[in-house]
Amino acid sequence: MFHFFRFFIPILILLYFFPIGVQAEMLAPPKLGQVMKENEKLQRLQRVQSRFKKTSITLPTPSIRSLSYQTLLSGKSVTLTKYDTLDLWVQEVNLNKWWKLESILTLGGYDEVNGEPLFEKKKLNEVLSSLPKKPFSIINGQFFDPKKTITPLSFGVKVDGVVRTAGSDNRNESKNILILEEGRARIVPYSWENLRDAPGYMAMVNLSLTKSHYKNENIGRTYICLKNPNSSNESSDLLIFTAVAIDEPTIENELIRWGCTRESSSKLDSSGSTRLLINGEYIYGNSHGGNPDYRKIPHSLAIYDAE
Repeated sequence: MFHFFRFFIPILILLYFFPIGVQAEMLAPPKLGQVMKENEKLQRLQRVQSRFKKTSITLPTPSIRSLSYQTLLSGKSVTLTKYDTLDLWVQEVNLNKWWKLESILTLGGYDEVNGEPLFEKKKLNEVLSSLPKKPFSIINGQFFDPKKTITPLSFGVKVDGVVRTAGSDNRNESKNILILEEGRARIVPYSWENLRDAPGYMAMVNLSLTKSHYKNENIGRTYICLKNPNSSNESSDLLIFTAVAIDEPTIENELIRWGCTRESSSKLDSSGSTRLLINGEYIYGNSHGGNPDYRKIPHSLAIYDAE
């Protein structure tokens, strides 16, 4: 017993007068100055986050347009901006003002087997010359069969209450329907019944963002999406993205940063079919070979500004 106390008593004395530094640091309360600094940091973060409560942008950063985009054209209801370092154009449309997106199709015949309507392919300048007045811009529309001179469209289109085509492509792709009505747009899941019964002046079936397509290829891409959609997936603001050469993750990230959601976005035809005619400038998307493609296409969309 004597040996026990002779060994441990000196150790206890040392611990009493010289406590272990790590334990003392962990148990010591924070200093008042440190607490004030932490409170200030928390208050700054809360002020920044409060600015973004009404948008779908989740990053606590300034608007991406103030950082990376420049405005090229401003109309009464349509504004065109361009990404500074990429060939990426964004048209923002206020649907509360008079505005129209016109589906341009020229019937060329009917398929002898299934009776599906076939449409003539045209160049951008031919589309422009066929219009009664100059639009704000023209973009590409639907997917089609590039091997045929006159071709069916892959998916359905309804204009002014008439289904122009039900679409010829029955592959197992995830699709949705963009519906345009006066003052608003919405996107609903695809079904034949939803297309047939769609209200408004135009409904168009497109690919959804559920499945990737040529994910890592820098090709032409065209998207339409609803900005800051409500719980019914409706919005009075429409965004149209046109890119010459971009991979899928990059452009879909831009959709989200501008206020769209994956559920409120549609993919139009892409690669060498991507095109934009704006302010006299003809812009063509890169094909899978890496070069712009000037092919004729059967379906275009003319965007008219408010008068």
